[in-house]
Amino acid sequence: RKTIALKTIKDDPPPLMVSYGGLKKEKSIMKMKNIQKLTLVIALLSHTAFASISADYRLLDALNTANPSLATIQKLLTIPAVKDNINLQDSNSMTALMYAVSAANLPLTQALIAAGAKTTPPADQANNSDTALFIAVSQETPSLPIVKVLLQAPDIKDSINLQNSAGLTALMWAANKGNLPITKALLAAGANPTIMTPQGQTAWSFAAPNCQSLLPIPPSAKANSDLLNAVFNVTTTNYRNNN
Repeated sequence: RKTIALKTIKDDPPPLMVSYGGLKKEKSIMKMKNIQKLTLVIALLSHTAFASISADYRLLDALNTANPSLATIQKLLTIPAVKDNINLQDSNSMTALMYAVSAANLPLTQALIAAGAKTTPPADQANNSDTALFIAVSQETPSLPIVKVLLQAPDIKDSINLQNSAGLTALMWAANKGNLPITKALLAAGANPTIMTPQGQTAWSFAAPNCQSLLPIPPSAKANSDLLNAVFNVTTTNYRNNN
């Protein structure tokens, strides 16, 4: 089996330590023949391809079931290859943490976050998929304990204000549903109520009456409100003067 490892050298191009059946031979890249360089490139590309297809999906498979077992998940998380892939996404752009949250499973959510599961999606999907937090607040019956666990995750500051493909944040959804405890929890954890959708709407724009008082009125709404008040005042004054 051929293994290649780079060795750092300060001034010269790094030599290669090439191993053939245990016999090591150092070769300078500059001194290699073209065919040797081509072989090296193919070997490196093959190694990268192998790494990409050797991703461990056992955790995702175990969680993508009707009743995932906490004991099974905890056992899997003791396997280095599984833990290294804890933030892997499947073809549905779902991570292990997302599956645990969508199942409203508090112990599994706690176990995954403790093991290093992130609430933040990959950078290239940050605006195209729902976060674990958004999934939690958008459940038919959202779990406040699960939301609180997610809000204590180490990377929550990076995901709490992310917008999904519709431009919605977790705060917008919670406020729209009139979920006062979750709205308060999100605001206390740093959710930004001034973020706007592409249409210029903020959380206040969507909020149910019981949540609106917690949120700042957007400038556009305040301007409209001031205009309506001014018209009302003029109309009232004219009415009084004429009667």
